[in-house]
Amino acid sequence: MMNRFFTLLFAPLCLTAVGQSEYCLDGTIWDELLHGCIPEVAVCDVEFDFDGDGTVGSFDLLVFLGGFGTSFPDVDDDGICDNIDDCVGYIDECGVCNGPGAITPCGCEGCPEFSECGDVLEYEGQYYETTQIGEQCWFAENLGYLPQVYPPENNSTNEARYYVYGYYGESVDEAQALSWFHDFGVLYNFPAILQDDTCPSEWHVSTLEDWDYILDFYGGEDVAGVYLRVEDWYNSNTGTFGNNESGLSLDRTGMKYEDNFVLSSVAGYWRTPNQTQKNKAWIRYAAVNPDQIASSNLLHTIGMSVRCVRDAE
Repeated sequence: MMNRFFTLLFAPLCLTAVGQSEYCLDGTIWDELLHGCIPEVAVCDVEFDFDGDGTVGSFDLLVFLGGFGTSFPDVDDDGICDNIDDCVGYIDECGVCNGPGAITPCGCEGCPEFSECGDVLEYEGQYYETTQIGEQCWFAENLGYLPQVYPPENNSTNEARYYVYGYYGESVDEAQALSWFHDFGVLYNFPAILQDDTCPSEWHVSTLEDWDYILDFYGGEDVAGVYLRVEDWYNSNTGTFGNNESGLSLDRTGMKYEDNFVLSSVAGYWRTPNQTQKNKAWIRYAAVNPDQIASSNLLHTIGMSVRCVRDAE
């Protein structure tokens, strides 16, 4: 009888056609006294034995009435009231309540220590796929090392500068939260790539000679881009898409030029440490004709992407 009373309190009142008051009940068990179907459990699995003595008695009634008007919500609609629910929300694939799911390329757990090319390598909190090209091992994605971040108008020829495309602030946390950072990494001026910790230990910023090696491996700089770039990068001149046979996944990441970010989704630029003049250095790029991975020498102040290559053994 006590459980029927609780059910009655939670039931919304409605009027019949003849003006009599009845309670609109929702459930699967017919209750002759209440003339309606009631739930098998009164309200989202609430336990009304508040004092834990094994029975629902007068003390429990007082406790309940003391909180009358207080609902027992079930926000995630899992049939368990939120006040006793171990997880209000969802359990992610890693078993964490409202968690982010797998946050590394290796799944829920951290990646094993890098041992050979093709393994995932962790560096400064970021994870990098690697790919073997001939006798060389390359990062399969742009470097995302970001000790500091600057707005594009902060230029320097002699001091390290780090930029994230489209970001105009100076907060590393904010910059790292951007999808562009996760997808395309960081843009570096020339002094930034000369720092000892730019690439992980036993790795180095790809040199002009490193690029020459993989371009020769795939038939020369005029055609190698087909094998080095992502599959959705279309060459309108030849009607060809990239096939990314190399696993290098070169993409259109643009650059930081003067006081602006430019050429996103059009071209990709990668720095090398090979200096040509006092304020210029060699770079490799793919632009209007992405089949061609061309070379040029550009100012030290320009922010460009970086790839790391494993040191020769």
